[in-house]
Amino acid sequence: MAKNQIRTHALKDGSKAFVQQHESIDDTPLPDADYIQKLMVHDPSILEWLKERSSKEQDHRHEWQNKHLATVDAVNKRHHATARLGMVLILVVFGFMAFCACWLIQLGYPTEGTFIGGGTILVALAGMVARIYGKKHPAENEELN
Repeated sequence: MAKNQIRTHALKDGSKAFVQQHESIDDTPLPDADYIQKLMVHDPSILEWLKERSSKEQDHRHEWQNKHLATVDAVNKRHHATARLGMVLILVVFGFMAFCACWLIQLGYPTEGTFIGGGTILVALAGMVARIYGKKHPAENEELN
């Protein structure tokens, strides 16, 4: 029997207002002991029936959780495979650009080769910097005004 409890607390500090909300959900399939005793007055075998229903509920929850975890695992594997493929493609593109830069320098176009090679290095560095110092989770950057 699900029992929900929501507590809200508001606090004002100068020009700032803070609100905290605590939500507690107890979703056990068994009712409280007092309620079970009241039910046993009407039906003495209710305790066995509640145990049986609780066991079935637990089996169902475990089955659902296992299916959910299998789905999450499949999604994570797909995500990692896509990330690996992206890294390989980026390495191929940067390798090709470096090869083109060296080839142009060998052919007698040092300025063009230097621009292509330097541009490739700058794009790679910019990508690494953006990856390291880029967007954070929005909640980390928010301030309460």
